[in-house]
Amino acid sequence: MSDRTQQRLTTGRVPLTHRALTDLILTTTFVWVSVLAIHRFDLPAGLTEWNATHQHWAIDELTLVSLCVVAALGVFSWRRWQESMRTIERHTATLERLQTTESEIASRDELIRSVSHELRTPLTAILGYAELLGSPSIESAERVEMVHSIIRGGRDLSNIEEDLLTRARSEADTLEVASVRVSLAGQAAQVLEGWTREERDHIGFLPDPVVVASGDPARIRQILRNLVSNAFKYGEGDVALSMGAAGEQARLAVSNRGPAIPEADRDRIFDPYHRVPGNAPAPGGLGLGLTISRELARMMQGDLTYRHEADRSIFELTLPLYAE
Repeated sequence: MSDRTQQRLTTGRVPLTHRALTDLILTTTFVWVSVLAIHRFDLPAGLTEWNATHQHWAIDELTLVSLCVVAALGVFSWRRWQESMRTIERHTATLERLQTTESEIASRDELIRSVSHELRTPLTAILGYAELLGSPSIESAERVEMVHSIIRGGRDLSNIEEDLLTRARSEADTLEVASVRVSLAGQAAQVLEGWTREERDHIGFLPDPVVVASGDPARIRQILRNLVSNAFKYGEGDVALSMGAAGEQARLAVSNRGPAIPEADRDRIFDPYHRVPGNAPAPGGLGLGLTISRELARMMQGDLTYRHEADRSIFELTLPLYAE
C-alpha cells in the first residue's frame, strides 16, 4: 500500500470518486429545483394554517429552502460515509493481505536459512569422515567412531526430511494420522535404537508394557525422536523417559536437567521458528520439532505440554488409552 493511501486512511481523507461527483450533482440539482418550486408556487394550505396559529414557529420560504438543503446534504454525507467505510475496508483488507504475505515470506526465508544450516552440518561430517575412511593409516577404533558419526549424520538428515515433509503436508492440509493400538514402551524402545550405544547410556528408560495408547505408531515415534533430540541439545545431564496412565489418558514424559523456560515463552516454544532468549549457546535447529510434535499429538486426540519440576524440564505427551 502506498504512503499516500496510508495517509488518507490515517487522516480520514478519501478522494471524491465518480459516484461521489454524481451524488454531488444530484444533490445540487435537488436543492435548486426545490428553491425554484418553493419560490414559484405558494406555500401549501396546511403551512399557511400552521403559520396563522403558530406565529412563533412560522415556516416561510427561507426555512423550507434551508430544510431542503439540510436534507440533501444529509443524504449526500450519509452516502459519502458509506463509500468511505467501504474504501477503508478494502484498503484494510489489502493491508492485511500484504502483512500476511510479508510474514509468510519471512517464515520461508527463516526456514531456508535453518534448513541450509542444518543440512550443511551433517553433510559436512558425512563427507569428511567418508574421505578419511579411505586412508589406510586410520586405526580401527577411529574407523568405528567415524562410522558412528556418519550414522548420526545420516539419521539427522532423515529426521530433517521427515519434519519438512510433515510440515509441508500440514500446510497443504493433507496431513493424516492413524488410530490403532500402540504400545508406548515398544515405540520408545524402537526410537532409542536409533541412537548410539554411548548416547543410550545417558538415557534413563522406564518402560511400562501395560500402557497401551490409541494413535499412529509412526507419528508417535516422530514426536519421541524430536523430544529426545531436544533434550540432548538443550538439556544438561542425562535424559529420562517415563510413562504411565492416568484416568483415560496414556502419558509419556521426556525430561532433562536444566534451567526452566520463562513463563512468557512456555506456549511460544511450540510456535514455528521461535527461539527462547538466553539459549544462544545451544545448538540450532529447524525450529519446527515442537510445533510439529504438538500438532501431531492433537491430531491423535492428545496433547504435548511443558512444565518444570525439581530442576527438570519435562515435555509430556498424552494420548487416549486404547479401548478394546
